[in-house]
Amino acid sequence: NMSQIDLKIGPKIKAFRRQLGLQANKLAEDLSISPSYLNLIESGKRKIDGDLLLSVCEKLNIELSDTVAEGTYSNLAIINHSPSEFVVDFIQMMPGIPKAKVKSRVILTPQHAKRFMKALSENVRKFENQHGEIKDIDPTKGIPMNFGGPTPIA
Repeated sequence: NMSQIDLKIGPKIKAFRRQLGLQANKLAEDLSISPSYLNLIESGKRKIDGDLLLSVCEKLNIELSDTVAEGTYSNLAIINHSPSEFVVDFIQMMPGIPKAKVKSRVILTPQHAKRFMKALSENVRKFENQHGEIKDIDPTKGIPMNFGGPTPIA
């Protein structure tokens, strides 16, 4: 059983449900929840737990496997682009391990990349309004490759 997921995903569920032409009452009935509870989720006033999120994905025909639902930690992203696509490699760098590993590669059209950028900017703004400014690392110092651990000696 997954813990509560606070991704502000409710409004996205609502938008996708509407795109499919599915009435809120019908989705609530299919999920065995009240329409008012679905409304609270879709308006972002209630968190959705993992089991219910999986049920929503199933009802809206979105595949969310257990492995993907667990998520993958990434502490670096490298972005490249061509005229037709953006390629985002999510990388995991671990202390004491000299070789970083690409954990996931996402390929986006330029239009989807721009929508993703806007959505991410909006979510960072909301996060900072709620939790305070996110402190960035000093760009002149580069990426800390050893994470403060011992310096490797050859």
